[in-house]
Amino acid sequence: MKTALDFYARGKQKEANADEYDRSRYYSRDRFICPECGEAVHLTGSRYSNHFAHFKKSEVSAECDRRVDGSPTDSVYERIGLPIYMRKNSSGDFYLYMGFKALPPILMEKAIQESISVKIDGKNTYRINNERFSCAGTALIPLDYVPLSGHKYHLCYEPINKAYALSQHWSDYADGFSYEGAIFTVSEQGGKKIRHGDSITTEEPYYWVRRQNQLPSFIPGIEMKKCGRLILKDTTLNVFCGTFSSDISDAEFNYLTSYLRTNLKIHLLEKQPEFVPIWPPVVKTEDGYIINSKEQSVYGYVVSGNDNPRIYVYQGIRKIPDELKSVNHLTCVKVWDQEALVNIDRKYVSNGTLLLKRPRVIITNDAEIYELIDDEYISLPKDNFIENVTKYCLKLGIRQILSWFEKVVK
Repeated sequence: MKTALDFYARGKQKEANADEYDRSRYYSRDRFICPECGEAVHLTGSRYSNHFAHFKKSEVSAECDRRVDGSPTDSVYERIGLPIYMRKNSSGDFYLYMGFKALPPILMEKAIQESISVKIDGKNTYRINNERFSCAGTALIPLDYVPLSGHKYHLCYEPINKAYALSQHWSDYADGFSYEGAIFTVSEQGGKKIRHGDSITTEEPYYWVRRQNQLPSFIPGIEMKKCGRLILKDTTLNVFCGTFSSDISDAEFNYLTSYLRTNLKIHLLEKQPEFVPIWPPVVKTEDGYIINSKEQSVYGYVVSGNDNPRIYVYQGIRKIPDELKSVNHLTCVKVWDQEALVNIDRKYVSNGTLLLKRPRVIITNDAEIYELIDDEYISLPKDNFIENVTKYCLKLGIRQILSWFEKVVK
């Protein structure tokens, strides 16, 4: 492959072409990663041309079309795997779950009629039905173990000859834990696991689940405290909560990022690439952003460390994304299907922005105007609402959004 992501500076990444680099120079093993799967790649090539290549595939390697030894997949969700969640109970203990995204009603009906079931690691079998799974939101199936040695959870659907459509909406695997544990997001209910190969950001709260009773004291920038336990069938894991600090030297930051990549298989950035919806109004949930089912477009701000961020949009479960452009880090995402997944800078990440169409009326009682300056929201005066909106929309190069703002004040 000709392109990779280059971690060229502290907490930053950019897309790079292999021909821009000199193979006679030394580059650290974690300098370049695959822009699709997040695995480390190395610079190689022939006498006349350079290219990047993956290292040898292992049990914990992510699936990737760019690998010569990769396995093909037919949907974006089949590629990134099923999500793993933690939930916190009233006593403060955490429990582990596997998430199965909402199924289209037609597919749910078909699965029930054909008695399709899913089996996890050959242990527990679950019949697909409306009681256990859902057409409205993510269904959580409890897990009481973590695969050993960093291996993944493996799923199979039966009967095999009738389960193809189902596997496209879900997947045949879910990410496991590394020897050093796993990182989860923090939410009111618990959190969602950061998939191997994905990125996290400094100064953002995370859970770190690990077998060891203490955090590694020799690694700088870890500001976390123990907050609970993850209860499994045969063991209990420790849960720590806190942040990874950016208030450390460059050498310490490099040491921290190297540790996280090597031991937890995640990448630490100082600016997390993401798509932030601005208009129309949305409701944020753990699954994604809910928009009214009548809406066809979502305007949003693109957060990225790249001067020219790459924007990938997957309609429904499609494998091939549409690639969008941005103007002043703003873009418009069309939501043609019942959902659209927006990934920034990389094609395949599990923490992209999911836009979900739902038959829900979203009312905003108090309209505010903000300007984004260096990724910070600056509140603007409410006087002359339409004039201010017009001024800033034209300044940012977005004209179609004006009619929507007019609806707010009517």
